[in-house]
Amino acid sequence: MLALPVIALLLVQFTGFQENRLADSLEIAAGRNLAVLGRAVERHVHANYGSIAAGEIQIATLTGADLLPAGFDGSDPMKRGLRVWVLDAGGGRLRVASMQLVEAGDDRRPGAGVFEALSGWLGVVDGSGFLGAAGFKENLTGFQGAPGANGHPRENALVLYREFDRESVCGDFLFRKVRAGCPDAGLMETDLDLGGNDVTGVARLEAGTLQVATEVTVGGDFRVGGEFSIGRAVRVEGTFNVPDGLTFTGGAEFTGQVNANAVSVTAGLDAASADVSGDVSAVNVTATGNVTATGVTSKSSLNAASGYIRSLRVGSCSGC
Repeated sequence: MLALPVIALLLVQFTGFQENRLADSLEIAAGRNLAVLGRAVERHVHANYGSIAAGEIQIATLTGADLLPAGFDGSDPMKRGLRVWVLDAGGGRLRVASMQLVEAGDDRRPGAGVFEALSGWLGVVDGSGFLGAAGFKENLTGFQGAPGANGHPRENALVLYREFDRESVCGDFLFRKVRAGCPDAGLMETDLDLGGNDVTGVARLEAGTLQVATEVTVGGDFRVGGEFSIGRAVRVEGTFNVPDGLTFTGGAEFTGQVNANAVSVTAGLDAASADVSGDVSAVNVTATGNVTATGVTSKSSLNAASGYIRSLRVGSCSGC
């Protein structure tokens, strides 16, 4: 008979142990769940920094952006609701809290879940509105008093706290897309070496100096507003328009029309036609069409279908 009370006591202790194990597992699962939400919030802030307003970030917004896994419905294993709240601390600094919503009468303190954060500070809010995390204590009363927050996060809430500023979001990174809060996200402050790879799809190229190691190939129109100097060969299949003069220290070949104020080539000039308001100077001048210029200096041969030249200097003339 004495064994019955002992057995009953053991059963009670075992039941209590199992209940504690279950509570711990739910708290750990809640911490992991909040860590998943926190990673989604981090990606959302990084993608939208500069346009995020103070207040609530709807979980539906994160789900709609595919930042949360399927089935993430805004609740957690402890059957508490979840919320993400942003405070604007000024100077581009954002304070963000991903939190449990603790209702009145819920005195469960999920201490077992505070070790699941991969980034940020994960802890439990105390009665004074402070978040206690490993080696960290943060005053969250600003969140509790924010309009529309209804006093959350309340005591015993599990909260993942993060801070974001311009340096942590923008840093020295080069971004593919425009970010409102990172105005210099596409600005390089050093040389860019592509290791021999192509740059394609350029709508407009603006440069102080364009230096080409081998050749320049242009399939369409090529316009230069100032002086354009070529040290080696250039091949243009469309129209080439240089209003302020063009100098080649190598050869030049055009399958289209040459239109310039002046052309100077130390080697040969070969074009379908040339319309130059100034002088043309080259070793050889060959055109299948017309050559129109104020003056043409050819150190070797001049070959054109027709020409209108105010002055012409040649060493010899055949068939003139």
